[in-house]
Amino acid sequence: MSRQHPLTKHDRVLQKTPYGFDVSIWEMFWPLADGATLVMARPDGHRDPEYLLNLIEQEQISVIHFVPSMLREFLGANNVSRRCRSLRAIFCSGEALYKELAEQCHQVISVPLYNLYGPTEAAVHATSWRFEPENKLSGSVPIGTPVDNTQAYILNTNMQLTPVGELWLGGIGLADGYWQRRGLTAASFRPDTVSDHTGERLYKTGDLVRYRPDGIIEYVGRVDSQVKLRGQRIEPGEIEACLALHPEVDGAACAVVEPVSHDQRLVAWYSGPKALEQRMLGNWFRQQMPASWTPNLFVHVDHLPVTENGKLDRAALPTPDFTQENKSNDFVAPTTDTELLLSTIWSNILGVERIGVHDNFFDMGGHSLLGVRLIHKVEEALGEELPVTALHSISTVANMAQLIEQQCDEDTADVASERLSHSKEYRLMLAAASSSTLPVTGPGSLLLKLHDNGSRAPLFWCFNSPRREMPKLARLLGSDQPIYGMFSGGRILEPQTEANTRWVIDRYVDELLQLDIDQPIIIDGNCRGASIACGIALTLVDLGHPVDKLCLLEHFDPRLFDYAGKLMLLFGRESHLQAHKKFNWGSIGWRERFRGVPDVAMIPGRHGFFFTDANVHALAEKICSFLDS
Repeated sequence: MSRQHPLTKHDRVLQKTPYGFDVSIWEMFWPLADGATLVMARPDGHRDPEYLLNLIEQEQISVIHFVPSMLREFLGANNVSRRCRSLRAIFCSGEALYKELAEQCHQVISVPLYNLYGPTEAAVHATSWRFEPENKLSGSVPIGTPVDNTQAYILNTNMQLTPVGELWLGGIGLADGYWQRRGLTAASFRPDTVSDHTGERLYKTGDLVRYRPDGIIEYVGRVDSQVKLRGQRIEPGEIEACLALHPEVDGAACAVVEPVSHDQRLVAWYSGPKALEQRMLGNWFRQQMPASWTPNLFVHVDHLPVTENGKLDRAALPTPDFTQENKSNDFVAPTTDTELLLSTIWSNILGVERIGVHDNFFDMGGHSLLGVRLIHKVEEALGEELPVTALHSISTVANMAQLIEQQCDEDTADVASERLSHSKEYRLMLAAASSSTLPVTGPGSLLLKLHDNGSRAPLFWCFNSPRREMPKLARLLGSDQPIYGMFSGGRILEPQTEANTRWVIDRYVDELLQLDIDQPIIIDGNCRGASIACGIALTLVDLGHPVDKLCLLEHFDPRLFDYAGKLMLLFGRESHLQAHKKFNWGSIGWRERFRGVPDVAMIPGRHGFFFTDANVHALAEKICSFLDS
């Protein structure tokens, strides 16, 4: 490895693999042997893409290793290409590396990508191959050619060389055998009868491979039924034998299924007198076998299919219905806003239609990599940082919602002010305004003057993302429209606890009253910003200051029925929130409930994408017509 992939004293290698896996040895001793710098990640840091990105950027990591399934999660994080400029090489091993993932990696991080292969019995890595975008590949990336001091032979059942067959390894990297397993050692480590290396041994990998015309080795699959799932070896036969021990199971079969390309799930089929509750069967299985071996889905069949010879016919096993994945009979619907949002996120991540507050993430088909994705989606939606390692202790919607709400209750108004005034988002908001624009009411003001010329009534827009929302919309509303920007607090003050929300509303009301505007004002907002805008408008009205018009994007508050000004509610046609359906806008008499003159309109796009180039013009057109009405 050192000759084929030399390190220098300037290299910084990240050690992030848990010590129970052989790659950790490679990560630790390779840089130490070559005089490079070893940087050690925190325990379980390998599961957290955001932590890894920060570590790569801060420590200027130049060499890193990934299991392909974790590489896929890593590439999906924010600003990967910008934050990984120090990287000069990426290594992959542990499971098949597919062409699509390798191409994605090259597009996002344009550095050499090496696919390594090697079982633990052959000292971590035995073969290596560098991916090049111009390579013509059809499926998985080749595993390459042997590294120094390693021999690789493709043999048939008669231990003869063949272009397609089982891979056998030799060389100084072979282990002595299995600890106190003489029989298994004798079956797997055999005398080398292929080469002229007298007295040497070969290791039987169990992997089916073949030579390409250029002599490069490609991985095809397993000779036996062993599979690798997220970098871990799994024996379906042992899972089948374990399930068969259950008193209400007659027989079982197990296999890896891909409901989505390269997203593998472990599925078990079982026969018996009745279908068993998914959660109970999963809990029973985890008491017998490692948690990582627990099937994502248990499928009940009346009889396991067999061939004419009476053997299990795996090809005839019914296609699993993942929409029914681990559904529970004791469904409890979400009741709070936090639980409702979390259940929606869980549903999207797991691909399960209905998620109850007491459903367990792992019982519903979740696994460690999906857990990483879940944590980051929750952080994006709520702004709350949750440790990936805590997922096992907060593995239900109810527990996660409780933890988030507890964290939010600890934020006092003073803490909220400190977090918001010194936040990166607030500084970006200042930068997004024109160079001549300063906070309206003095230093520390959250109210910005974006455009103060024009004869129209001033418009105050409560923004969530200053860089995405402010520049385009302010320009499209025209030069005759005075417009002020208000920062909703975004992820800094999420989720919307009463204390944090009230603090932001009161802060803006105080600043608006300081402006001493002598005409009715117009307030707009989007999502979280719409919630803040609604509170500001209703508070100003209660204080006797007229708010002529209120426009809310993707939000509705029942208190608006008492709002007497002109109201417009905008919803995205493709929005996943579908909030407008909750209030049955088409029913007779709903308009009469308002004191004012409400209007509801649909605009192109879905939640979070209204300010893209494709949608923002239609949004601006609706707002302009509302302002002119």
